[in-house]
Amino acid sequence: ADHLDGRPLREAVEARVVASGRDWPGGQVLLLTHRRVAGYVFNPLSLFYCFDRAGRLDTVVAEVHNTYGERHVYVLPADATTAQAGASHKKEFHVSPFFSLDGTYHFDLPAPGEQVVVAIDLAVGDQRPFRARLALRRQRLTDRALLAMLARYPLVTLQVIAAIHWEAVRLWWKGVPFQPKPAYAPETARQTRP
Repeated sequence: ADHLDGRPLREAVEARVVASGRDWPGGQVLLLTHRRVAGYVFNPLSLFYCFDRAGRLDTVVAEVHNTYGERHVYVLPADATTAQAGASHKKEFHVSPFFSLDGTYHFDLPAPGEQVVVAIDLAVGDQRPFRARLALRRQRLTDRALLAMLARYPLVTLQVIAAIHWEAVRLWWKGVPFQPKPAYAPETARQTRP
């Protein structure tokens, strides 16, 4: 229920890929996300890596949540020669009160292996007002590893939402102009400035 439309995840991911006009690749699907901890979760971004039957990355479904309780999905094709989704996509979803709907996201999403790397930039004209990077290392999923992570990061999902609001306070304090939240209308957002 935390992702997409509440259907079983593989079915929901397949429906999103097909609705975007792409063929379903039919292979493994990996999900990079936060799990619920103590009944709470907030995922600014969840990534569904969709592979073809030969094990090549075909598509990445990026599910974005904002703090207003809304979600939006971007379907990003992967480049068969580089095994990464490196697509650009017009911004269609209001995420932050400090950014308008102007701009284009540039995604650099290599296929996960022993490491997973995520790079997303928002470009507005010649400016890059937002850059996000994440680099993680694969660990074996054991009870001991899960307990260690829970002990080390007991409130990780609360930390995510607290960090988002802390950054908002810092931007407000610096005098960054507030952008009113438009109604959720992806088709209209596509018409804004790239």
